[in-house]
Amino acid sequence: MKISFAMIFSIILIIVFLSVAFFGIKKFISFQDDMKAGKFMSDLQADVNEMWQSEQGYQTNTYDVPKKAEYFCFKEQPANSINYDAYFLPKDYEGTILEHVNWVNIIANAGDSYQQEREGICFKVENAKIGIILEKRSADQQVTIRRPRIEQE
Repeated sequence: MKISFAMIFSIILIIVFLSVAFFGIKKFISFQDDMKAGKFMSDLQADVNEMWQSEQGYQTNTYDVPKKAEYFCFKEQPANSINYDAYFLPKDYEGTILEHVNWVNIIANAGDSYQQEREGICFKVENAKIGIILEKRSADQQVTIRRPRIEQE
C-alpha cells in the first residue's frame, strides 16, 4: 500500500491546523478569564470609591469571577492599614492578578477565613460568583468589606 507525498503532506497540515485551533481556543478562554478578573477588580474598587465618598451606606454586590478561582483574598500591605493587596487563589491560576484595593477595612465572618495568618483574609468563590457587602457608617474613615452571612439550616 503506497501513500502519496500529497496525502502525507495533507495529513500533516490537518494536524498542524487542529493544533493551532486548539491552542487559539485555549488562549481565548484564558483571555476571557483574565478580562473577567480585571473587570471584577475595577468594579470592586469603583464601588469602594463610591461608598467611601458617600457619608454612609450599605450595599450588597455580587460579582462574576473566573471559573478556576476558588478564593478571593485580601492581604494588608505592610505599614498601611487602609490598603490591601487583592488576589485569587489558587496561585497557580493563570489569571492571578495582584491589585491594590484602597480605603477598606476587611472583616471575615466565621468560616470565611482560609489560612488567615499566611494568606490574609480569603472569601470562598461559589459558582464563579462572589457576594461582598460594602458598608460605611458616618463616623468611619474606611469602607468595611465582608461576606454576607450564610445561614446554617
